[in-house]
Amino acid sequence: MVFNIAAETLAASVVTCLRESVFHNASELPDPTLAHSLQRPDLVGLYVSDRNTKGLGGPVQGHLESTDGNYDWVDFILNVGKANTDGMTGGTYGFGKTIAYIASRPHTIVVHSRAIHNGAPVSRLIACSIGSQFALGGILHTGRHWWGRDDSSEPIPLEGIEADTLAVRLGMPDIAEGSLGTNILILDPDFGHRTIHQGMTFIAESVLWHLWPKLVGNDRAMDIRTTLDGSEISIPKPTSRPPLNHFVAAYSALRGDGGEPTAVVRLHEIKRNKERLGRLATVPFPTPPFSTPVAIDDGHKPDDPDSPPPASPFTNRACNHTVLLRSPELVVEYREGPPAKEGIEWAGVFRADDALDDAFAHAEPPTHDSWQPNLVTLRDQRLRVLKALREIDRAVLTQWGRPKPAAAVESTSTAAVANALSHLVGTTGQGKGRPGASGGGGAGKRGPKRVSIELLDAGPRMLGNQTASYLRCLVTPPKGTDVTFVTVSVGVALDGATSDATLDPQLELVSAEYDGNREPLKGHHSGFKVFGDEPVHAVICAKRSSASSVLWDVSAGVESSTA
Repeated sequence: MVFNIAAETLAASVVTCLRESVFHNASELPDPTLAHSLQRPDLVGLYVSDRNTKGLGGPVQGHLESTDGNYDWVDFILNVGKANTDGMTGGTYGFGKTIAYIASRPHTIVVHSRAIHNGAPVSRLIACSIGSQFALGGILHTGRHWWGRDDSSEPIPLEGIEADTLAVRLGMPDIAEGSLGTNILILDPDFGHRTIHQGMTFIAESVLWHLWPKLVGNDRAMDIRTTLDGSEISIPKPTSRPPLNHFVAAYSALRGDGGEPTAVVRLHEIKRNKERLGRLATVPFPTPPFSTPVAIDDGHKPDDPDSPPPASPFTNRACNHTVLLRSPELVVEYREGPPAKEGIEWAGVFRADDALDDAFAHAEPPTHDSWQPNLVTLRDQRLRVLKALREIDRAVLTQWGRPKPAAAVESTSTAAVANALSHLVGTTGQGKGRPGASGGGGAGKRGPKRVSIELLDAGPRMLGNQTASYLRCLVTPPKGTDVTFVTVSVGVALDGATSDATLDPQLELVSAEYDGNREPLKGHHSGFKVFGDEPVHAVICAKRSSASSVLWDVSAGVESSTA
């Protein structure tokens, strides 16, 4: 499918056509808004068009039965607000229909469509307006108006060459011979206290943040173009806009396309009993250091609370959210979860199983921006939605929820000590010296003599202009030891228990200082030798980005012993 959204300052000929050939009686309406809009200098129209679609087919009058079950024209033009009961579609309440009216200052649109009806292509054009109720001559009127065929008392559109000719005069994009599709002209659009350029930027950014699943992959489902007076307002690639690129990585993992090479993607099956409700993928990533926001003028001013809202959901806040998707793959919500530890953010994508699309669709309010189980009338469907949301929350809370305070145990384990210190310095230790593993040297069965590694402290430091972390430990070899090998590994802490060294390109071991020696270290995994059996204080240093928390892994072994 191809979509175009074009804001145009209407040519004088188009304005004349609107005033004289379409809305010729606008001044007679009880609500003067339409007449006022038609008199605006530099009147703007917003053309929204789609191609490679099926147009608005079916009968043009609500009391007529369709021969093929198609009522698209009646539903869009006459039944505004009627629930859509078709499966696998984005709309369930017709909100998308009314939003076109809402976006117009006079709540007025012109619709031009070509569809197959009774086996043949047919073009149609009608103008529609939604106003306030009013009374005239003792009769109440709904405030809804249509402009179509003059010889009919019912809202019947122009058809055939008559419709196509008027569409050209109104500046509608051409529907090529043999093609189907729809044009909607939103008259005098209201950009919500934004300039026209800011408004079109907001639309382009909104496409990016809410339709991005349709824009990625080799089989992308949509091509969308936004323009202002013929000049393109580019829609950035989703992979180029942090943190959206991490949501794309999670989504790619769900699709089986593979995540980004450096991403640590976790996949979760979200189930209710044995029934799969959907799949969740999560991706952690380090907070970008000293990130400078991308300059986007969509009318939002962070320092002005009265300015219009931004298109991006992540303006001035960290990313710890799960995107909710169902079959149409339009973003329903960025559902907030627990923040990760400092220096780490995460992105998740949950996609409901296609077989359950109906349940999740009915959980959406008219704005389609959340899942609310209480909106689902069928109990079993309601429980499925409720269970899915709870399991999503549980999965991300398990992964990134606040860690429990470290147990106050007496141990020589580097992991335990480092974990206890981590809240002070933003540095977490993990080592093979966990109780019951290597190191330790505590009571128990007599076995091979082991090296004791006691972590004393850890924290940040600067190496010139380079941010770094240090780890200070006491290495105590067994009596009679000739040589002790101390090995060190570093990674970016993800959730207090796991790490990934590749997430921070600056992360690298630098040196180990002990006994007046300074031995250079390289990479993410390195080591040094301690000679003799006397305890040695060692300070190990690793450079990193300012946003990373380092997870240390320290272990040791002996080369030989004479004891």
